[in-house]
Amino acid sequence: TWAGSTALSWSTRNPELVKLLVSAGARVSAECTQNRIISLHEACLAGDLDTVRLLMEKADGVFALLVTDQHQRTPLIHAAHHGHLPIVEYLLSLGPVEESALEVALHQNHQEVAELLRSAIG
Repeated sequence: TWAGSTALSWSTRNPELVKLLVSAGARVSAECTQNRIISLHEACLAGDLDTVRLLMEKADGVFALLVTDQHQRTPLIHAAHHGHLPIVEYLLSLGPVEESALEVALHQNHQEVAELLRSAIG
């Protein structure tokens, strides 16, 4: 386990628990102290579009899309790295595209994600 993790970031693989914690007032943008990951990063890693949507509804707007972890990865980069096409599509509909997400998708051989990002970049 990571020291300093939030309950919300640990629950992102359990959508019902996420709903419960968010409705109880959990801070969506609270960082884990050790690795600077927020719950949105974790949901993008897990590949759960419904959880990503719920967190974005409660997040600090587009700012949540720009938060980076200790390795300078945003939620979009995490989704691209793991080939989560529906999440990449959703995040692109909300905010800016990052060329580094395209580089990551290509490096991981996620061709569909790379094509979507390439077309979004223009």
